[in-house]
Amino acid sequence: MNSVTFNNLILCVRSHCRIYGSMISKLLLSIAIATLITVPTYGQELSEEMRSIFAELMPQLDKDLRAKVQEAIDNDRVYLELTVDEFERFRNHPANPFDGWQGIDTSTIKGLIRLQFESQPIRSRVADPQERQSLELLDSLVPVTRRTNGGTVKVTNGKTQIALGIVVTNEGHIVTKLSELEGCDVLYCKASDGQRFPAELVASNKANDLALLKIQEGILPPVIWAKNTPEIGSFLITTSADARPLAIGVCSNPPRSLIGENQAFLGVKPVDDATGVRVLEVTAGSSADNAGLLAGDMLVALNGRSMNDVQSLVNEIRRNTPGDKLIVDYLRNGQPKQTIATLAGRNVGGPTADRFKQMETFGAIPSKRRNEFPMVFQHDTPLVPEQCGGPVTNLDGEVVGINIARGGRVASYAIPADHLQQLLGEMLRPHVASRDVDID
Repeated sequence: MNSVTFNNLILCVRSHCRIYGSMISKLLLSIAIATLITVPTYGQELSEEMRSIFAELMPQLDKDLRAKVQEAIDNDRVYLELTVDEFERFRNHPANPFDGWQGIDTSTIKGLIRLQFESQPIRSRVADPQERQSLELLDSLVPVTRRTNGGTVKVTNGKTQIALGIVVTNEGHIVTKLSELEGCDVLYCKASDGQRFPAELVASNKANDLALLKIQEGILPPVIWAKNTPEIGSFLITTSADARPLAIGVCSNPPRSLIGENQAFLGVKPVDDATGVRVLEVTAGSSADNAGLLAGDMLVALNGRSMNDVQSLVNEIRRNTPGDKLIVDYLRNGQPKQTIATLAGRNVGGPTADRFKQMETFGAIPSKRRNEFPMVFQHDTPLVPEQCGGPVTNLDGEVVGINIARGGRVASYAIPADHLQQLLGEMLRPHVASRDVDID
């Protein structure tokens, strides 16, 4: 094995994310400092997760750091090699999503610092039998999704799958995700029986990221639409052109617009503590301030859900929208207390938003277009970009919407069936059935 010698710090960052659960594992940091260290020349390919994180970071960084990250992407490398100054700038950057580096004393380090990134594969990971996405559980749902299976297709560029699609008419019209088709000179739709049909793009709707394809008519059956929007907490199934459904999830937010989305805001600066989540600061005039929370309080539960760490707190707040009420159980000086906080809204921006957005990418490969949708509901089904564009069904096998984007670690978005059918009515009008027409 080839090796190289550095007079440096070697910092291995392992992003072990359980993408099929509701929690993300904390980053495990393995740090070795030595005067002279021999390390192997690493040959692992850069994972799609880390490639996505690097790409998200790029616009936020200065010229020198961008060059180092771009070099890693171009050379498919799992590590960055930085000078001490570059490491300090990267460590202290507001958009840096990695924790645990502040305690590193760089004053005694000479030479380069190597940051090696490792992550579990997302696309190839097989769920444990006890997980919600286990093959055994998905196999048990085959009878439910059988009626939708024939109306689901794989959209390909002739070589690889780039999206899923929904058969919407007997005339061979298929709706899918527009942005995943970019750069494709040819399109095909592969049916559940293995047949492959040439497809033509006949209409699009950029505002909703929808594309309407046309294949040979009378071949594939259209799906059956649900009459009702799924309720919060209801199970949802993402179907595939294969017999086994792709995944199961839970509806977590009712239909809403993501255009200039105003995020729910409690107004605390939390920190992990041995016994839960401790409040470091309370923002003056915030929901937390109005509810009487103080610095030093220990947050125990929100709406009955235990708060074990900061990420569980963030997840629970993100389940809600401005105006929702949270029942807050907490400890003050060891004494149990309870209050009700009415969540305010804020358009998150600046350094805090940059870092939050980076944290949201861990354990997921977000879609290229994942926001600014006029109307979507949210669910927690784990998807990758090429699995968007297809149906999401209820437990009766009726299509409740089209999966339009993977938004982050715990968020997938779907356009509700009733809204989608209205959009399709416009896209299917005969006078817009040409390749060059767009409906906004």
